[in-house]
Amino acid sequence: MYKSKISIEKKLAQAKYVLKMINKYRGRIFTNGGKDPETGANTLVTHISSFLAHTRSIVQYAHKEAKESYNIEKYDQYVTGKKIFSFFRVLRNSDIHEYTIGAYSLIEATAYFAPATKNNKSRTSNPIVMYVDEVSNINTPGREQRNVRITHKLLKKVEINSEVLSRLESEGRNDLVASAKDRGYLYCVQEFAGIEDLHELCSLYVSEIEKFISYGVENGFIS
Repeated sequence: MYKSKISIEKKLAQAKYVLKMINKYRGRIFTNGGKDPETGANTLVTHISSFLAHTRSIVQYAHKEAKESYNIEKYDQYVTGKKIFSFFRVLRNSDIHEYTIGAYSLIEATAYFAPATKNNKSRTSNPIVMYVDEVSNINTPGREQRNVRITHKLLKKVEINSEVLSRLESEGRNDLVASAKDRGYLYCVQEFAGIEDLHELCSLYVSEIEKFISYGVENGFIS
């Protein structure tokens, strides 16, 4: 009978390594959109694709053993009860069969202005400093941004149909309606349980994967 534990442990180690690489992008922005200068590949998106593959393999290995060991009900009960598994499965399926998963960076700057005085009507703000790195320096810790918040988010390509257009029109998103009609698709931010931050989502999933592995060992479908 198929045994999954050794393969799962290897995939978990790989997933954690890729997550470590993904987290090096936290709070940082890179020149040329973070693309590798030699190949043109988006380095962060490449790591995300790898993360989706490794974590999905863990679930599939466990499924194979659960089926062969007649523990499929216990497996299904756990996986269907954790919506985050479905969330990442949809992303992985899209990345394989439909469209690559994307990512974008949201940059927010906060300025605090000193109040004007009777003798000085001008108002000055605190300094805002944002450093832009070369992607070749990814393994070097980033410099501290000052009053700037950088968030990375997951994007999924969505085909446009009449239902999507109607919803956008009802929300008054005329800018998106025009873009959708012109291109035939949009990229939508992916969120789970109110979380949009890429790093938080991936870290949460690894934590849930570890709980799943413990459950599988205890219930006989990871051995």
